Amino acid sequence: QDGGGLIARFEAFFSAAGSSKSSSPPRWASAPPEKSPSRSMQEFLPRSPSIARDEVAAKMADGGLGGSVRLLLVRHAQSANKGLRRGQRASKNPALTDVGYEQAEALAARLLREFGPAGSRRSGGLVVVSSPMYRCLLTIQPAVRQLRLQSDACSCHGECYEFGCAGAAYRGTHAAEIADEFPDFAPVGFDADGYWHYRGNSEKETEADCRERGERIVSW
Repeated sequence: QDGGGLIARFEAFFSAAGSSKSSSPPRWASAPPEKSPSRSMQEFLPRSPSIARDEVAAKMADGGLGGSVRLLLVRHAQSANKGLRRGQRASKNPALTDVGYEQAEALAARLLREFGPAGSRRSGGLVVVSSPMYRCLLTIQPAVRQLRLQSDACSCHGECYEFGCAGAAYRGTHAAEIADEFPDFAPVGFDADGYWHYRGNSEKETEADCRERGERIVSW
């Protein structure tokens, strides 16, 4: 229920060589409102994953992290689908419950205590990579704002969605819409049309599709 609990179980340390492990958001009732992207493709169009990866590496080097990286994996706060009443249909891309928003604020407070605001010594080299799913962006958004991180330190990766949540039948949220709702994040890894990057041919992502996607994310 608290921000520390959201990250404590997932904290891990890795050496760079890999040899050893060492502004309130909109509260949609269930699904975000449908709307047409209001920003031009040229304004937002996602950077290539390789460029974004290089920028992340440069940001980490600027922080003087030397040969190690501290990696925090954070699960999203409570999904709005958990708060549905009988008969209500689950959203394909839900926001958060009120409890979830409280968890997101608690996470922000926890990370602010840990790293301090942008420009402080502890926050040097800090970068954030989020899933394009609303519940994930809404979970980390309060922390990004309290840490005063800029978009060059915050990426929304178009291939980091939950298994089976995209496919030919549902392409996810357009990057322009994400850029409008979450201007603190720079879209990266979306497809050529600006949607979540599903590369298979099935109506819904298969396990084989997911394994290939996972390998691409690891490579990135």
